[in-house]
Order: sequence, then structure tokens, then C-alpha cells
Amino acid sequence: CGKDHAYMPITVKVVSEEAYEEWLQGAIEEYAGTPAGYDVASAQ
Repeated sequence: CGKDHAYMPITVKVVSEEAYEEWLQGAIEEYAGTPAGYDVASAQ
């Protein structure tokens, strides 16, 4: 990033709405949860 931010390589993939929704659900399941091995302390 920084001064060369405009030159960062990216890839854009055009997909159907159905394919996007399928990808999104997989990404939510993979990345939005609590990582394995993390325990939440009880507030009691």
C-alpha cells in the first residue's frame, strides 16, 4: 500500500447472483465465526 496503492494488483471476477450468494455463505461460515480454540469467559 502507501504511495503505490493505485498499482496494487487485483482480480475482479464477475459471477451470477446465485454464485455470489453461495460464495458468501461459505465465506461467512469460514471467516465470521469464533476461531477454534477460543473460549468465551462466563459473565456469571
